[in-house]
Amino acid sequence: MSHKVRTILFTLLMLFIALLFVMLLSVMARSDAPSLDISQQGLLDYRTWDGDSILSVDGNWLFFWNTLFTAPSERPEGIEPFSTHSLGGWHRAVKDQAAIPATGFGTYHVRILLPPETGTRAVLRMTGFHSPSNIYVNGDRIYSNGDVGTTAEESRLGEYGPAIREITSVDGVYDIVVQVANFSLPSVNAFPPIALTSLDRALEREFTSTLLETMVLTFLLTGMIYHLLVGAADANNRKFLLFGLFNLGPMLFLLVNSNMILARVGVPWEVMMDIHFTSRIFSIYMFLLYTAEFYSIKFIPRGRHLLHILFTGFMAVLILTPHSIQMRLYYPSLLLILGAAFFSLAASVNRMLKGDRLAIPFTISALFFIIASLYDVFGPRPPWAFFCCSYTVIGALLFGVIQTGLLVSVVRMHMHQVEDLVIQRTEEIEKMLWAQEKHARMGEIMNFVAHQWQQYLYTISLYVEGIGKPGDSTTTEEKVSQYLPVIKKSIASMFTTLKNFREFLSPKTSREHFSISDQCDKVLNMLSDLFSARGIRVMFDSQGDTMVYGNTNEFEQVLINLIGNATNILEERSIESPRIAISVDGRSENITLRIEDNGGGVSRQLRPTLFQSYKTDRPEGSGLGLYMSNRIVSERFRGTLSYEDGQEGACFFLELPRGQRPEKTGT
Repeated sequence: MSHKVRTILFTLLMLFIALLFVMLLSVMARSDAPSLDISQQGLLDYRTWDGDSILSVDGNWLFFWNTLFTAPSERPEGIEPFSTHSLGGWHRAVKDQAAIPATGFGTYHVRILLPPETGTRAVLRMTGFHSPSNIYVNGDRIYSNGDVGTTAEESRLGEYGPAIREITSVDGVYDIVVQVANFSLPSVNAFPPIALTSLDRALEREFTSTLLETMVLTFLLTGMIYHLLVGAADANNRKFLLFGLFNLGPMLFLLVNSNMILARVGVPWEVMMDIHFTSRIFSIYMFLLYTAEFYSIKFIPRGRHLLHILFTGFMAVLILTPHSIQMRLYYPSLLLILGAAFFSLAASVNRMLKGDRLAIPFTISALFFIIASLYDVFGPRPPWAFFCCSYTVIGALLFGVIQTGLLVSVVRMHMHQVEDLVIQRTEEIEKMLWAQEKHARMGEIMNFVAHQWQQYLYTISLYVEGIGKPGDSTTTEEKVSQYLPVIKKSIASMFTTLKNFREFLSPKTSREHFSISDQCDKVLNMLSDLFSARGIRVMFDSQGDTMVYGNTNEFEQVLINLIGNATNILEERSIESPRIAISVDGRSENITLRIEDNGGGVSRQLRPTLFQSYKTDRPEGSGLGLYMSNRIVSERFRGTLSYEDGQEGACFFLELPRGQRPEKTGT
């Protein structure tokens, strides 16, 4: 299956998930029990109500334009009311072929019939009305959030928050009258519905709502602090900083809208409205910047400045202008939300098409946030949702959970990349230093080889001169016959030494079966001139089968490094009768190589860090010889390199597994 086909299928899957999310929101918006829209002379019959489920007192409200009364008995004569399905939005009604002005005042009236046995267990739960309102039940005022008057000066919004009030009736009939003054909210289409339930259920519902909202607020606050601290600690990671600022918007939105937490502590209504509008714009603003930062989208300088000016100016206008102007800017602000949403989705889909796996969960979380925000504006208004109609907070919560996981994944990927880069660079430096040490040791050995070649060449030149020297009784033929074998032997020794060094210096990448004893012989022969020049006696012993599987060059590097360390110690400490004993034991399951000298051993301070990098007590040492030797033995040969004190000096042990043996084939 091609990448484009997978992307298309995934997009369809996301749309299906989004549809399920919308259906879930619709289910959450419904009441526990549907209202019975049975109208009998203006009476809503709820006698089948069980006295405990939640009902929405919505439908068949009678609205009286420019009329205020507190009980049906005070209802003016000669006024024909309008029938409305919900509170608010009277400006859509038409009287005498003319639309009713949006600004003004009026009274809603409805009669409901409940089972008589409910008694005082029934309560009305009013959400926060957006304009001054009074609610009367059977002539008694049970709720007021301000002054309701016939002019804008007489109308004032005071308390703004949800309330629960008990209602009573002898015969089960309840006259509900709602007075509303709508001078500052001309564009409001509907007020939140009134919920009807039992007292026990109401208290339980209030407690659950408060608990859930407290948990969400705690989560948002914790996430905001965490992301801000991480973003402040890492100046190069602006994703955390921007996402932390984004969390501030939903948190303020929840404080204002949910159970009116800020209203309950005395925050003025005007201030809460400023927070309501600016928090939404601020969230979208941070969401837009976060999306651009997440996908490394670079704006042109003028475009970035224009974006900052647009959103900052919009928030300033919403804060400084009267509420009536704020409401007129409400729907234009939704255009910014949709613009940011389409920008985010376009960026996500574009990155998905390019194979970015992180774009998949980002797109899903963005869809949750966008759908929830739009549903909060255009969807039905439930009487008593757990998140108090603030589905934006639900979307922001899901968005935050997914985005936090994404940011952690991004940081881990970045850390792994940095670690891999550091490891790669460290290995390159170690190889370079190892090569330098190897070349330095080879240069030291080559000095002795060059000295030995001078001896060979001097011997050869003497014999060549002796062949042609006159005055000797020996004939030329006899001299040639006598001197030629010596000359040939010297030349052969020179070629053998050159061949050994050429094989050692030529890199080999292949792995093969080889004999440790043979490689030891080869290295000892190559270093024989070095031993002779420094007066070091070398003893070598081998027993059993010493075949292993690996790279011969790498094994020779380890062997030369260990032997070279021993020769240097013996010379630096001026050891009398210096000697090195090398033994190979292939009689057990693993092959053991033992290299021991009489140079006094390793100092106690260096022993704990003997095989660590850059640890040495020699001024001219690099501290990489034993470190790289240990890595080669463990990583390339799956063996171990260890140290212990010998009788008179240091003793290093190499224990190597035999590895895979070649299959024997018959002839």
